[in-house]
Amino acid sequence: PTQTESKEEHQKVDDGTSSSCSDETFFETVESVNACQFTSWYPLFREYTFKSHVIPLPDPFVAYLRSDGIHLPRDGEDLPKGETEDDDDSDGAWSTAGDDAPTAQPPQFPELEKEISDTIEMLGGSAFPKLNWSSPKDAAWICATHTLKCESPTDVMLLLKGSDM
Repeated sequence: PTQTESKEEHQKVDDGTSSSCSDETFFETVESVNACQFTSWYPLFREYTFKSHVIPLPDPFVAYLRSDGIHLPRDGEDLPKGETEDDDDSDGAWSTAGDDAPTAQPPQFPELEKEISDTIEMLGGSAFPKLNWSSPKDAAWICATHTLKCESPTDVMLLLKGSDM
């Protein structure tokens, strides 16, 4: 088919507009959508909105967010004296005697945790986490306070990991 025939194949919609979409229109649409990303609009409106800091997420952390299960990294704080990570105050009802299954190791993101911690401190001691397109508002239930207020890297990671966004 010739170029003229190709255009004629796209019938007019009832309102008189063409049902085809040119490459030029598509790219304008993608650019328009990308302009809605937090990292695109925040620099333009910084003086009119809340104080924020963008932290690029490393690929291993993004893979961790997409993986099943919730295993939080240790927050770097020492456990109280005499207590270990394996201490169990229960009667053992949840454990199986002789269970030799390997225990899932918590992920480690020390550089990211440090950057999150520094950012929370810079923002006054608490922060509201947000990804480029969404916030983890569906995961507020998982936090002890039932809010999106985060005071540590563990709080941030728990919200992000617990979210379906």
